[in-house]
Amino acid sequence: MIRTIVYISNAVMLLEKKHLDELFYQCVQNNISNNVTGILIYKEGTFIQVLEGNDQDLNNLFKTIQQDKRHNNIMTVLDRMNTKRLFTKFRTGLSSLNNARQLNILETFLRNSKGSPHSQTILALLGPFLNKKNTSMNVIN
Repeated sequence: MIRTIVYISNAVMLLEKKHLDELFYQCVQNNISNNVTGILIYKEGTFIQVLEGNDQDLNNLFKTIQQDKRHNNIMTVLDRMNTKRLFTKFRTGLSSLNNARQLNILETFLRNSKGSPHSQTILALLGPFLNKKNTSMNVIN
């Protein structure tokens, strides 16, 4: 079974592109070492992240995320077990997505992911982040 966690948090300060790129790089490295997939989206001081992995690896990574001083007010909005990952086939290797076209690709992907029982829930949670300007996203595969 694969565990899926979605959380929302607030950055302690607004992040510029340079800092976001550094954060996204660190996320990719942490997730690769923990065999975790998902996405991280940042919009005007707010993060939303979808994490997918086995229960123990995800527990360890999420504890690290919760201790990160770059954000606070962490609220878990989804924590469920699933039979498969949602983000293994979504544009592997992308770094930062920050324009409407790229965010629309994510939205289309989620709408068409009928094999995952959580895809529509995740789409609803990500909705406020998908169609707005100044959104940065990282795919973590």
